Amino acid sequence: MIGSRIDKPSLLSSLDQKVLLAGHKKQRSPYPFVLNMKGISVYTKPSPVIKCEYLTHSTALTENMIVRNFNFFKNDPQIASVDAFICEFPPAMCELWMLFNKTIIFTPAH
Repeated sequence: MIGSRIDKPSLLSSLDQKVLLAGHKKQRSPYPFVLNMKGISVYTKPSPVIKCEYLTHSTALTENMIVRNFNFFKNDPQIASVDAFICEFPPAMCELWMLFNKTIIFTPAH
């Protein structure tokens, strides 16, 4: 197993789906070739909440963080173009995307 962060995008790419990786790891991967597969792009402008505040899986997520994350991304055309958010680990990070009123696929994996 490569890891869920790489498994899902490579599977979706093979199904001709577009994937926007928006996690804090950006292009760091032991399998960088996957990030160059058709339809996969890496979002390079993380919100201050993701980049500077939500630093560990034990960080307490607040309503204020959720609102600020939404306000940061709400007018972004790349984020607006997604149909769903896939959240993995840490599970609480899924809440950062709730205000977008889009499908959230929760697959707790590490």
